[in-house]
Amino acid sequence: MAAIGTLSLGLGAATLLFSAVYTVLLRPLPFADQHELVLMWEQDAGSSHVEVSLPNFQDWRAQASSFSDLAAIGSTDWGSLEVRANDPFALTHRVVSSSFFETLGVSAALGRTLGPADDVAGAPAVLVLSHASWRRHFGADPEIVGETITVVGRDEPLVVVGVMPSAFQFPAGTDAWLPVAPALARVFQQGAMDEAQQRALGVLYVIGRLAPGVTRDVARTEMDVVVPPVWDANVALPSSRRIVLTSLEQYVFGTARQALWTLFGAVLLLLAIAVANVAGLQVVRAHARRRDTAVRLALGGSPGRLWRQHLTESAIVTAIAAVCAVAMARAALPLLLALAPTDIPRLESARLDSTVVGFVGALAALCTLVTTLVSAPRVRALAPAGCSGPAPRGRRARGPELAICS
Repeated sequence: MAAIGTLSLGLGAATLLFSAVYTVLLRPLPFADQHELVLMWEQDAGSSHVEVSLPNFQDWRAQASSFSDLAAIGSTDWGSLEVRANDPFALTHRVVSSSFFETLGVSAALGRTLGPADDVAGAPAVLVLSHASWRRHFGADPEIVGETITVVGRDEPLVVVGVMPSAFQFPAGTDAWLPVAPALARVFQQGAMDEAQQRALGVLYVIGRLAPGVTRDVARTEMDVVVPPVWDANVALPSSRRIVLTSLEQYVFGTARQALWTLFGAVLLLLAIAVANVAGLQVVRAHARRRDTAVRLALGGSPGRLWRQHLTESAIVTAIAAVCAVAMARAALPLLLALAPTDIPRLESARLDSTVVGFVGALAALCTLVTTLVSAPRVRALAPAGCSGPAPRGRRARGPELAICS
């Protein structure tokens, strides 16, 4: 029981953390060829983080050749859309350029994504719903495309043009996506902003998909050539602006990658200690059974057969521990999700699915092999001194042979 309890704790902790690591870090992002995607913003002598304005993004997209396409996304969520209904609700939304979904390589599950005609000042008001908000607020209505949504503070209702797949949750927590140009046109108009003020209003990040054969360093070098003249030509500011370019994966995962891998490594170390303790218990048990081992050898039992018996016993212990570990991890998962930081992407989707269970099975098999190899490496060595192994054929089970091993 001590061995089962020790292994259960180690395997349970490993199972729980692997479910988080797999969901957050190992499962591919819902983008096509995610390694080609980068995120960009500006920096200057006074700040290392300057968000991008809509006019600058439009110039970048027209001039940069290192990218298959560029897309813009609001640097933060733009608050909530207060929807008028029998049961009013709010939709957290982001503004994005019409090239957003195409650049990421995703398509709508229902209807369509945003198009160029949606992303111009004065265009009819439209939005794309997330799969979760479609199910939660609209009852997964398959006829939702084309329906209108009346929002507090807007004279014109919003038309639903599409619903995204359930796997697409970027940025996390977004309920709806709206085109950026109409949204900022209203801001420009309300603020009576001139061209220079519009160009100075940085509220966007830029996502780029690298062109075939182009590296991030090459793209960064080109953007450092593109960015300063844009400012010089339009605002007459010094050419101190430069580009910050990083992989989109780094932006999505942030510090969560290192934290999760470090925690998972610590849990594996804990499991290794548990396996070592179980192996120690098995060694003590094997020494306690030395007389039985000696008798078996004297009666002609082969060391291989005894080793296989020991392997079977270890496998039974580990299998029971693995089942207990999965049950413990399943019970502890809601607690992990409740206590974990909210900024870890996709963690809320962590489940004990077939991949996680398969990992536990592989880990349990490895634990079985290690404990067997450590605790029963040489069966003959466990017999008392003087036991020379199986008796010669025809003389087994006679007194002298048993006497020297008693």
